[in-house]
Amino acid sequence: MTRTNRNMLLTGLGVASLFLFTPAVAGQTGVFVLNPAGEGEFSGTVEVRTSNLNINGNFKMLGDANVRASVANVGTITNPDNFTGLLIEGVTNTEDPLASLPTPTWDATLDLGTVDMSGGSTVLTPGFYSGGISLTSSAIVFLDPGLYILDGFGLDMGGQSSIFGQGVTLFITGTGTVDMTGGGSVNLSPPDSGDYRDVLLFVDRTAGGDVNMSGGGEFKTNGKMYAPSSIVDIGGAAGTDGDPKFGWLLVSKDLRLSGTGTISFLRVPNGEGAFD
Repeated sequence: MTRTNRNMLLTGLGVASLFLFTPAVAGQTGVFVLNPAGEGEFSGTVEVRTSNLNINGNFKMLGDANVRASVANVGTITNPDNFTGLLIEGVTNTEDPLASLPTPTWDATLDLGTVDMSGGSTVLTPGFYSGGISLTSSAIVFLDPGLYILDGFGLDMGGQSSIFGQGVTLFITGTGTVDMTGGGSVNLSPPDSGDYRDVLLFVDRTAGGDVNMSGGGEFKTNGKMYAPSSIVDIGGAAGTDGDPKFGWLLVSKDLRLSGTGTISFLRVPNGEGAFD
C-alpha cells in the first residue's frame, strides 16, 4: 500500500520528534532495518535527519514521535497518523546494501592482546586485538589509520572515555559488542580508499554482537555503520559540542532510537573536514 499523509503540518524544531528524510542516493545512504520480523522503533523527542528509510518489519513511532520523510519503505507501521510524506507499506524484502562487502581476514597469531585502560592516554596501531578495547575513567585513545579487528570486549567505552581517529575501520567479531555510552568524546572517520572505503563500523555477520551508542558527549562519526545481524540501540542527546552524528548509512537487524536533540545520518566530507 502506498499512502501520502499530509494531515499533520510540522513546523519549527519544537515538535516532539521530527524526522527528516530525502530520497536514497545509489542505495548507499540512509537507514536500513533488515529483519522482516523485527522493528525500527523511534521514541522520545529526538530529531533525526537521514536520506531515506527502509524497515522490512514494523515502523513504530511511540508517544509524541512524529516522522517526516520523502519516501519510507516499510513492512507495517504503528501510528501512521504521526507520519508525513510518501509511505510505501508492505515492503518486507529491501536488500542489504552492503551484502557484497567482504569479511576481513587476519592472522590470529599476530595478536595485540587486550587494551583495558582506566584513565591515561595512548596511541593504538591497527591489527587484531583478541581481548578488544575497554576504556573507563576518562581514558583517551588515538587510533592510527587502518583496520582494527576487535574480539573480547569489542569496543567498550564508559566513564567519560574518549576515542579519536581518521581512516579507521572497526571490525567487531567473536564475543565482541559495541558500547559507546560513556559520555566522553567520539570523533572517528573511515578510510577513503581500499576494500573498506567509507566503512567505519562492521559487526561480523555471523557474530551479531549488539551495538549501543549514546550521543551524550561530543559524538561525531562519519561513513557507514554496518551491523546486519545486530540490534542497534541509539540514544540521542545534544552534546556539549553539538548534536551527535552517526555517519550516513546505518544497516542493522533491528533498531531502537530514542532521546533528545538532533541525530544525523547525512553524508559529510571525510578526513579533517568531516566534522566542521
